[in-house]
Amino acid sequence: MALPKIATPFYELNVPSNGKTIKYRPFLVKEEKILLMAMESGKDGEVSNALKQIIKNCTDGQVDVEELPMFDIEYIFLQLRTKSVDEVSSVTISCKECREPFRLDLNLNDIKVHFPEKKQDFKIQLTSDVGIIMKYPTMTMVKNVTEGDTESSGFLFDIISTCVESIYDEEQVYNEFSKEEIDDFVDNLPQEQFKKISDFFENMPKLKHDVKFTCPKCKHKNKSTLAGLQDFFGSASLTTV
Repeated sequence: MALPKIATPFYELNVPSNGKTIKYRPFLVKEEKILLMAMESGKDGEVSNALKQIIKNCTDGQVDVEELPMFDIEYIFLQLRTKSVDEVSSVTISCKECREPFRLDLNLNDIKVHFPEKKQDFKIQLTSDVGIIMKYPTMTMVKNVTEGDTESSGFLFDIISTCVESIYDEEQVYNEFSKEEIDDFVDNLPQEQFKKISDFFENMPKLKHDVKFTCPKCKHKNKSTLAGLQDFFGSASLTTV
């Protein structure tokens, strides 16, 4: 005789990058085990894979997690965590004046993806006759570039090369090229043109939230911007209160 199953509620959210409405359920014990095992491994790549697997499971494959921009992945997981664990997450922030650590409770419902005021153009005109088409970095791209080491000095250059979708001039569009070819193209860009590409990443949508607090020790009034899942959760609070 089959054992009874507990019904799981479903919710809706809009994917930030495209506005598509999808249904999702909270993650269950089996998804929590996936994430806990990944976190225990201490490897960023394992955690990235776990986040993608959990989103795929909880949205019943409605979204292609391999193609979603990073900010979509972060936002969807934030919604999953809100419905699965708690709407509040406690984070530790240090006072900018005296460096005293301060415990702050965040309402996760207040955290949104912020888009630039001006609609972002994926087409960047580098010169009068040469330009590039960019795409947002996905979690898979970030994982593959320098093994997820975003502090590496070469990370920015590598992620830029990875996010170039095509290059065009007056005669044709080039959308097939080797890593060596695109690396060489980026390496030989003048600073003025390189800054145009850097600005694309600087201004792309981000999951972020501004917080204000008065230090209980020195009474300094602090304002900080939290961005990305690592800022919104302690290492243990992804799955537990």
